[in-house]
Amino acid sequence: MMKTFLPVVCLFLLSIAPGCGSSPSSSPRPLDPTAFGQDYKFADNEISGWIQDPASDGFWAGTDLIAGTSIDGEAQAYTDQGFVQGMFQNLDGPNSQFCTLRAMDFGTADKASAMYASTQSNSISQSTAIPPYASSIAIGNAAASGLSVYAHFGASYFEVFLSGLGDQRSTCTECPVAQQFLAELKKKTN
Repeated sequence: MMKTFLPVVCLFLLSIAPGCGSSPSSSPRPLDPTAFGQDYKFADNEISGWIQDPASDGFWAGTDLIAGTSIDGEAQAYTDQGFVQGMFQNLDGPNSQFCTLRAMDFGTADKASAMYASTQSNSISQSTAIPPYASSIAIGNAAASGLSVYAHFGASYFEVFLSGLGDQRSTCTECPVAQQFLAELKKKTN
């Protein structure tokens, strides 16, 4: 009886031990906006020709979407979905291109996916595929002013707003740039 009892007790104790059965990728990210921001921040020329905007608001990392960013009235939509911490960065690209990048931690992949779905359900502009990503992972919304790209990888949700190449509604001239940003964000997530 003792031979059967001891393994059962050991299995029980292992099952209630903190972190048992979970991998680092499924564990919630520690609340550390500075570290989160540095993980997702793009260095100058990490994507060729793109550098951080030198303006004082060129980079932000934090937990307060209202006090720290220009997101103001939109903040509730993110917090309702479970926003934990985030990073915003403005980048200047070649030929007068501009990018506003938002990387946000939602704590779980399900919450990041729900934020993505919420954004898509509220979109009124034309959707553009961003190959090689399935539309359930990333999509662009084309407009006369540029391309807005939304994506999620793991517990992180991303918005990449690109402008500077003209009307995106007929041809997606900014799609190759969007692909570069998404590829790097996916690497930074893994």
